Amino acid sequence: MERKGSRGAKPKIVPLPGNLFTLGTKSGRADAQIDKSSSHGSSFAQSKSSSGSSDRGRDGGAGSSGSLAKKSKPGFSGSGSSVRSGIPKQSTGDMVNLLSEEWENVAAEVDPNDLIPFIEAGEEYGDNSETYLCGAVKTLRAQRTKPDNLLCFSLMYLAKVKPHLFSRSEMVTEAFCSLLKRDHSMTYKGKGNAAISVLAANILLAAYQDEKSWPDIFVRVYIEDSLGERIWVDHEDCKGFVDNIATAFRTKMPPKSLLYPDLGMGSRQDCPSPPVSGGSGGADSGDGDSELSLECKESLDVNVTNRYAGIMSEVEEMVMEAVQHQLGVRHQNPDAVARNSIRFLSSVCGILEVRRQVAQRLEMWLQSPKLQRPATELLMSLCLNCNTHSQLDIECISHIIRIRLKHKPLINQYMSCLRELLAAHPDNIPSVMKHTLYNELSQARNPSNMSILSVIFQFAPEHAAIILAEEFQELLCNREDFLRALRALLREIVRALRHDMQFQKFSQGLMKERKDPAFRDTFEFKERMFHSTTDLIVLTIFVAISPQVRESATQMYRGEHRDPEIVRRYQEMVASIQRDAIHWMYRVVPKCYNPSKEEYTRCLHKLLMFEQAEVYFIKDNWPTENDRPLYFRLTSDIPVKQETLTRLLMIAVMKDQWIKSQDLIELVDKLIKRAASLSSDDMEVLRIDDTKVIELIFNLCPYIPPENSPLPQGYRPPKTAIANLYWKSWMMLLLIIAHNPTVFGLLAWESYPTLRTLMEMCITNSFVFPPPTLAAGEKGEEMTNQELHLCALERQQILDFESHLAQKTITEQNSLLLSQLITMDPTGPARKPPPIVLDQLKALNASHKIGHLLCRSRNPDFLVDIIQRQGASQSMPWLAELVQSSEGAFSVLPVQCLCEFLLSETGTGSGGGDGAARHHQLLQHLRSLLRAPRQEDGVSVEILDYFLRRLSSQQATARMQAVRGLQLVVAPLGDPMEVDGESHTPHAWLLQHLPNLPGFDLVQGVASQALRAACQIETDPHAVSAYIRFLAVHTRDDPLQDQAELVQDMAQLIVERCTMISAILPVPERPNQPFQHAHSTLKALLIIFINYMRGVRLPPRESFTWSESQDQVRVQWASGEQAVMHILVVHAMVILLTHGPDNSPDLFHELLTTWFPEQEEMPQAFLVDTSEEALLLPDWLKLKMIRSTVPQLVDAALKDLEPSQLVLFIQSFGIPVASMTKLLCALDVAVNTNEEAVAAAVLDKSHKTYMAQLVEVQHQRGARGGHAFAATLGERDDMDVVGERPPPVRPLVTALKVSQPLHTELSKSEVQSFVLQCFTNDLLHREHKKQVQDTMRVLQRHFSREISRQDPEGPYINEFLNSLTAIVQSPHAPSFVAGLHDHYIHSASLFRMLRNLHNKKGCEKLYALTCQLVAFILQMAPERKSPLTNVLNTFNIEEFPGKKIKKKEPEVEVDVSSTQAVLMHLASIEPSQLEKEICRVVGCAMKGGKMAPVVGAMSQLLLSGMTVKQGTEVQGGPSAPTALLLDWLQVLDPELEKGSDQLQQILLFKKRPGNDHKEGGYSQAYLLAAFTHQARWDTLEHCVRALLRVHNPVLDPAAVLSFVWAVLHVPKLWQGTMTKIVSAGASGGRAQESGADVALHTLLTMLAAPHPGRDFRRRMSDLEAAVRKQAAAHPLIVLRHLPLLAASLKGTNHLQLTALRASNYLELFSMVLGVLELLQPLLFAPQHHEALIPTLDSFMALFKAHGRMHELEHLLVRFSHLLMEWVGCQGGPAGTYLCTHSNLLATLQMHYPDIAAVRSLAAIAAARGMDQPKESSMTQQSGVEFGQTSGGSQGPLPPPWVMGQVGDLQSRLESSALPEEQLDILKKVSDLPDRWVNAALPSFTHTFCEGIVSTHKEVRLFCWDLLSRLLHQRPALGGRVGQAVLAALKCEDSAVVETALEHLPEVILLLHNQAPDLLSAAFISTLTASSNITASLSEALTLLHLHTGS
Repeated sequence: MERKGSRGAKPKIVPLPGNLFTLGTKSGRADAQIDKSSSHGSSFAQSKSSSGSSDRGRDGGAGSSGSLAKKSKPGFSGSGSSVRSGIPKQSTGDMVNLLSEEWENVAAEVDPNDLIPFIEAGEEYGDNSETYLCGAVKTLRAQRTKPDNLLCFSLMYLAKVKPHLFSRSEMVTEAFCSLLKRDHSMTYKGKGNAAISVLAANILLAAYQDEKSWPDIFVRVYIEDSLGERIWVDHEDCKGFVDNIATAFRTKMPPKSLLYPDLGMGSRQDCPSPPVSGGSGGADSGDGDSELSLECKESLDVNVTNRYAGIMSEVEEMVMEAVQHQLGVRHQNPDAVARNSIRFLSSVCGILEVRRQVAQRLEMWLQSPKLQRPATELLMSLCLNCNTHSQLDIECISHIIRIRLKHKPLINQYMSCLRELLAAHPDNIPSVMKHTLYNELSQARNPSNMSILSVIFQFAPEHAAIILAEEFQELLCNREDFLRALRALLREIVRALRHDMQFQKFSQGLMKERKDPAFRDTFEFKERMFHSTTDLIVLTIFVAISPQVRESATQMYRGEHRDPEIVRRYQEMVASIQRDAIHWMYRVVPKCYNPSKEEYTRCLHKLLMFEQAEVYFIKDNWPTENDRPLYFRLTSDIPVKQETLTRLLMIAVMKDQWIKSQDLIELVDKLIKRAASLSSDDMEVLRIDDTKVIELIFNLCPYIPPENSPLPQGYRPPKTAIANLYWKSWMMLLLIIAHNPTVFGLLAWESYPTLRTLMEMCITNSFVFPPPTLAAGEKGEEMTNQELHLCALERQQILDFESHLAQKTITEQNSLLLSQLITMDPTGPARKPPPIVLDQLKALNASHKIGHLLCRSRNPDFLVDIIQRQGASQSMPWLAELVQSSEGAFSVLPVQCLCEFLLSETGTGSGGGDGAARHHQLLQHLRSLLRAPRQEDGVSVEILDYFLRRLSSQQATARMQAVRGLQLVVAPLGDPMEVDGESHTPHAWLLQHLPNLPGFDLVQGVASQALRAACQIETDPHAVSAYIRFLAVHTRDDPLQDQAELVQDMAQLIVERCTMISAILPVPERPNQPFQHAHSTLKALLIIFINYMRGVRLPPRESFTWSESQDQVRVQWASGEQAVMHILVVHAMVILLTHGPDNSPDLFHELLTTWFPEQEEMPQAFLVDTSEEALLLPDWLKLKMIRSTVPQLVDAALKDLEPSQLVLFIQSFGIPVASMTKLLCALDVAVNTNEEAVAAAVLDKSHKTYMAQLVEVQHQRGARGGHAFAATLGERDDMDVVGERPPPVRPLVTALKVSQPLHTELSKSEVQSFVLQCFTNDLLHREHKKQVQDTMRVLQRHFSREISRQDPEGPYINEFLNSLTAIVQSPHAPSFVAGLHDHYIHSASLFRMLRNLHNKKGCEKLYALTCQLVAFILQMAPERKSPLTNVLNTFNIEEFPGKKIKKKEPEVEVDVSSTQAVLMHLASIEPSQLEKEICRVVGCAMKGGKMAPVVGAMSQLLLSGMTVKQGTEVQGGPSAPTALLLDWLQVLDPELEKGSDQLQQILLFKKRPGNDHKEGGYSQAYLLAAFTHQARWDTLEHCVRALLRVHNPVLDPAAVLSFVWAVLHVPKLWQGTMTKIVSAGASGGRAQESGADVALHTLLTMLAAPHPGRDFRRRMSDLEAAVRKQAAAHPLIVLRHLPLLAASLKGTNHLQLTALRASNYLELFSMVLGVLELLQPLLFAPQHHEALIPTLDSFMALFKAHGRMHELEHLLVRFSHLLMEWVGCQGGPAGTYLCTHSNLLATLQMHYPDIAAVRSLAAIAAARGMDQPKESSMTQQSGVEFGQTSGGSQGPLPPPWVMGQVGDLQSRLESSALPEEQLDILKKVSDLPDRWVNAALPSFTHTFCEGIVSTHKEVRLFCWDLLSRLLHQRPALGGRVGQAVLAALKCEDSAVVETALEHLPEVILLLHNQAPDLLSAAFISTLTASSNITASLSEALTLLHLHTGS
């Protein structure tokens, strides 16, 4: 350390050493001794072969280098304080001499040309290169003024390529550091040449730039140069070296932009510092410097890091030594300090002690003109480095704040430094603020204090305001009262800041809660501080009034037009401060200051500006007297924030009740009225959006009786309110609603009748009760009587209440409360306000314009609602008064009001005088609005919409008024003001005037919608015709969606309003049409529909948007074009075609060829929701087509007609002769092709007679044909036939057309079932003939598609052939083959299509299998001859002999007639096959009902086996057959009564040798116990008597005695119960069902008593799973309990929906509906109707009570589908039931028009018993296909596209191996449409079962979820799923097992049949599980207990 100190002080205290000159001379002599003959370009080889002196020089250099021990580098660079060993400690001068001598003594000077070769050779031969480097340094020192460029380049080259040469030796480092020191041989008048120092610095940088630690000598030379001439410290080329050294001081240096903000572009920016006084060395630097700088500069990428992290304390000691020396020597005179010394201090300000020393002297240096600039730099550096906020830094900040400056430039620089001080540390801001404030409040205040505060507020506005407030708080906490001083200080600060201050933040800081314990516990001036804080908050509001605000407010109050934005901002700020202040009063003040209630109330009034004026300026007489009126008005006219109001109201409900309710409500009332009086369009003065305000206001009104009131036990006092406060609350709410109608308007209008009454009073300006607009006629009397009744009841309740309080009888004369109280029921009936309240309301309405504000509300529109409620029938004098009061300013009122006034004036007729003038003025105003050139505001739309909507009114008078109003307002401006029917063309307003309006483009859409609706209501044919013609002209360019809605409305008009259509359209039979616009109307309709068809027909595409609407169909034409439209639109276009071409043949032909092309097939229609083929032409429409005169329509209608339809059609009237001829011919064709069907269509003999007469009548009309049909009737053979019998008519049906119900579809999995039933069940063809035909057509369509595609797989064909193969191998083969021949119509067509497989490539396998089946069918019935035989004979059977199909032989029945026969049969069976054979024998016996022989035979076998065993004494136990026989015997004969007594005794009581107590694994004790508890008393008694009758030594006495004791002591045996009788056959089934009944009854009872809460909802889910399992496994048992389900739903429909939801009754309804769905179709059996109908009634009652709630929509969809299933199964009873609820169904159809099933049910109920043409269509839409009827519990079948997607996903799952792909596919399965996903899940059962054992966690979890969902929907799959779950529990992978255990409770109830195995495996798994999962096992056991009913 001493050496470091001496070395650090060497440049300053030691005189210039003389030996340096000596060394320089020596160096010069050495240079002279170098061989001068060697040239500069000589190489190392030349110098090696030169004279001996050169060799000696090299040897000497090497020798001297070798004699010095090389020092270790780490020690030197690490600490910088190590010395060489053997050198004793010397003085500073001696050390300098020693170091100089050391490196100079070893220095070997060589020629610059040879420096690099010598050094390279030294490294190659182990020679020391240090001597050459030291020699080069020595040479440079001698050439300091003009160094040798070659030598410099050589050193730079070596530093570049070999930097280690310079850093590995301390001596070399010392040598180069000597170049950085001042050359004392130079004079002090100049800096000298800096090139050598720059070169040395960069060489050292290159050498040490990769070193982490640098030697401390660098710091020493840096300090020396910094305090000296700064030759290289400020040099730009040494910046990297200097920056790394400066890291030792941790100083943050200010950038030049901060130091010299005025530095221009012309000044030198490369000069780091001004020149040192005493001259500049720039001119004396010489050429060498310039050359070096020009040629040798190379920028180094220097990494600046801390190189002195390990010796920071040593560096600080060195710095402080230098600093103390500088400050100690020159402390007397500030000018004595050199500028470089100050600059050095700037660079070391990172050291804390330096900052402390500097801060004390900084003010003196700043005052010195010579040191001003470096002192400013020092101040900036000091501020930048005060970043620790330690105590020393706080002292520095204190010194900085106290600095006083005079010159403005210096002050500006000082403020810039303060900004950096504030940014240096976050805590510097509070410190600067605190010191500045305290200095300002002191006697010696700094003039710059306000400027400092301005800088603080500019730097951090919000933070500064909060800190200022905190400091104010601290000052207020002093014992002295600083309020006056702080008021003055605050005004001064605001003035200095020019009002640019965050006043709200400052107020929030003042209101901040103090949590320090000293303040809470010991501070004694809390009340004074509370008053002072309140005063400062109010003062803040006053001082925030800036001159701009004052000026703007003055002009605004004078009425001058000026932008009030400045004033509005100020008002908003004050409102926010008041909001925060009220929150402070509510939250902080009570617990922090705890003032008295009087002081609390006084401060509350003061904060809200309700105190007297002198309270605000009493302290310091500010504001001034002239400003007070303006200031007080500005601070009072403030809007009210919502939080201000709510927190003010919540003060009343505080525990301590700081202010009385009456005082508080008065305060709130004044606050609301004051804010409401500021009503302005550009400011929200009373914005509230929380409806809880209503409840808070009414909380202030209740009358609270005194505590400990003597009220009787059980008496409930009436809920009353203080009348004065109650009506004041209504007034406040009225003002709130007037300013916030969108938030409170609808709520008040619907839920608060009293408030609604007050609102209507203000709107109509009629202050009487009840208001005439609210109570007209009888309703007014009702309201008056109701008020009288309420007053009487209220009077009596108050008197009784007061009597209880006073404990004496109170009458009206001596009552004190009667006049003060009123019933507290805000949502109850409207109450009559007292007269004084009505007067106050009238005055309030006049002053605050409440009615005006309510009339301006458009959402909700109170005025329009009043007008519409009164209607056109009532007079509205108030409306006239309202319009009259507008004084021509009609724009204030809504246009609906003006239109209604116009209609009322038009209806009543305006008289003369003012009424007529007002009428004309209003009409002119409306016309001008409609004719205005600019229509952006939509006023014209509102006007016309008001009139046009009335065109669809149900009242004819309203429609007439609307037409008259439209005639007036739409007419041109010059037209007369009155309507004259004679002078106006009918409907000219619509067809002429309306399209000419300027804004018609905006009105056209509204007009179209209104006219479409009017077409459905209007009864005037002229009006409907005009509407249609208008729509045809002005809707051509509408979007396609609008056109679709238009044609749908027109279709509804055409189809449903037949009378109107017949009146406005021409009829071909009536050439003289009475309606003059009939032809134009028909043309208009044709234009509408043709325009729509041109846009809706699209080219072919793959798919359309899926829709759930059953009324949407996708029409496909033969050309491939497609269109999606409503089915009603198609029917309407066909009806239009029946009216003939009329006078528009082109339009008619275009529409006709669209639907009935001449050379192509008719278009087909498919449902959009299911892709099933739809019936395009229903029967009623075909009848209309047959009645038309268009041949194409008649021919199209006769296609695909069944014989029954033909017979029905010929009985219709109004069919033309030509059409009847075609009908009769079609009947003849039907007779020739299907005579049986025609005969079946004619019901009986009387019907045949009638039909024969009908044919005769048609012949008389001129019709032809029908002879074959008449012949089949057999009644009129002697018909008069004109002409010969016509030849057989060629059938019209040329191709198979699919005409099927909407829901017909056939999945691949249903093919076998359908084929078997179709050809074996004749009843099916009689009862479901239509469904069979439709399903067969679907199958044929699939065949045709697969054959045309040449699909080698052919899924439907393959399934059909496999089904036939399975059927012909079964016992049903003979009946099935016979059915194929009987129903040859279907079978022949199928095989005829399969014959086309012969020539299809890729279909050889399918054709071969077909040929094998054909051969087998022909072989089975060779004698049958039918059309099928002809088709089968066309197959080439010989080409595909294949394998013959073998028919399974039926099993041979076993003879079970006698015991001997059974015994002989079983004795002949091998032991391994014995169990299988016993099963077969038992099955045969159960079929024949002969179980006794089987039991006897098994008993004899068992007895013989036991006897043999006992005789032979086999030790290994009985054989396997013995155990098998014991098991079967326990099942078949548990009482052992069918065998002999000997067998019974041997099985139960026989002795066992040793400890063998089991026979073949069957416990004797268990058998005996089971026998004791299951046997009847007769059996037990017989057994006891047999045992006690004769002693049998074979029996075990202990067993016999135990049995006898049990018989004597078990009570159940003595009761003679027969509940446990178990026998084989039916009695066993009854016992099992009896147990199931008990368990099911328990489950249903628990389910039928729901409790609120989520926990019970989860329990209900478990109960539902158990019941669903029973419904799937044992539906008959559940059906027996159907009355219990019906009873559980009773008595709940009266509850509100929220109560139903909260009590989980909605869950009960949903669960019961799910059980009913599973019970289909057995549910609809007649014997269950008695219980089914009450259950359905409960659902109907629920929908009747809550049908409008969309929350029940999902439940309604499911319930409607259940009813549709019932309709499909039993149309008669279901239709009868629906008729009883037809009104409810119609209502539900109105509320839920999108639910197709509800529409169908409503149609069925409405059409019941009615004969309408639409009935067949509705019936077909509501019909249920055959496939669904038989399996209703499985839900509707998915459409083909869904099943196709399912198949694709299934194939991808089978082919995918990566878990990520499987997971993605499983997610797609789950994302299938909700309607079909449950039906598609069974297809993935195998995948789910495999997925639950997958090693991938996400796949496993996803499969578990889907499997649980599948099991809930299909409980019948429990067997397969149970095996998969068992495999998962037994899996070796622990993760799989843990997942299975976690999900076991979800499936255990649905797998309860396999519960023992599952629980056993689960228990074993829990023993080895890694985590604790016993909770899942416990939950599973709990659910099983719940399932059993325990």
